[in-house]
Amino acid sequence: MAASVALSALKAKRFYPIPIVPTENLLKTMRKFRVLCLLACFGGCSPPGPVTQNPAGPLENRQEETAPANQANFSQPRFVEIVQNSAGNGDIQGAIAELRRASEIPEHRGLALSMLGELLIKTGDANNAVPVLRAAISANPTNPNPRRILAAWYYDIGAMDDALAELEEISKIAVTDPRPWRMRGLILKDFERFTEAVNAYQESIKRELPESLRSEVYLELADCLLKLREPSKAKDLLPNLAPSVETKLIEIECLLAEGDIERSLQLLAQVQSVAPNNTRAMKLRADVALEEGDSATAIENLESAARLEPFEYDIRAQLMTAYARVGQTEKAKVLKDEMESLRERRLEFTKLHHRARTEPNSAAVRLELGRLAKELGKIELARTWFRAASILDPNDSSALRELKDLDKNADHP
Repeated sequence: MAASVALSALKAKRFYPIPIVPTENLLKTMRKFRVLCLLACFGGCSPPGPVTQNPAGPLENRQEETAPANQANFSQPRFVEIVQNSAGNGDIQGAIAELRRASEIPEHRGLALSMLGELLIKTGDANNAVPVLRAAISANPTNPNPRRILAAWYYDIGAMDDALAELEEISKIAVTDPRPWRMRGLILKDFERFTEAVNAYQESIKRELPESLRSEVYLELADCLLKLREPSKAKDLLPNLAPSVETKLIEIECLLAEGDIERSLQLLAQVQSVAPNNTRAMKLRADVALEEGDSATAIENLESAARLEPFEYDIRAQLMTAYARVGQTEKAKVLKDEMESLRERRLEFTKLHHRARTEPNSAAVRLELGRLAKELGKIELARTWFRAASILDPNDSSALRELKDLDKNADHP
């Protein structure tokens, strides 16, 4: 049918704007990854007290997902208990001293250095932590744990290329572990490197995924395939997805690509009845409405989506098209000007991301990224960059002031 062909063409031309990443899903997963680092270094249970306080925020302790593969056979040396007790009592310097002593014993050197590197990061001494973790790798190249800690640290400071490199090395060591591949997929997906992300997700699926991760990974892979205009491959993954609003939206996009508008509208009605503020559903409903010449329905959905996500470029682009179709030229012109301003800020954000990659120790770049993320309404992302800036330069209180302002605004919206 002509409408379905036109709709498929419209979907193929959809513009995915400059990324503002990482997403909340990536932030959540990396918090779980930090738990894995602690579990790995402290023999299966993270120590109490200050050691568990990560600069990037509260950790999600889901041990069934994060326990290292070699944990079952782990025999805990005496010094680990001493370190745990010292840290639990707030004696971080005592714990560090014990780890330095243990690192002089050849059979304990790798583990002690891994734990020492983690503690140094927790206490803000990253300059010394990184070479210590490198020494731990040299002492035991087949132990993935110091690389896990480094990957989490590089992620925290926005050095994504370094994080990806560590994850790649981890996958070579822990060859049956699906999680390094999944995390690589998430980072690559959020930076819109969809082809590489698909490969990473497929490698993750080849390994034995924990049941709690299985549907999430397939969902992320299906989303990447849709971005690559491969809806038939995405559709093949639907049986692996748990029932959810997100799964329905994946199915709807697959149906739209096939030209099945009737079934798509049925599913969209179901989604919007249970998730009326879902902007992805609003955009899809507007797609169909524009294709069918129903500009009023398209405008209604897009105006609602624009209110919920005022900084999303593609929503405004669709809305401008809808306004132009019904002759609302003044509204279209206002949107065009807003989009140009938004485009410039997003381009600046992308440039700063590139600088963060090439200047992994620059607190100033991360402070700028945090401020720009805040301007663009990406509050959780702003927190991530402000925390990274405060970690890299604890003597500069600017980032901490920004974090306090965010907390104050959250308490008093």
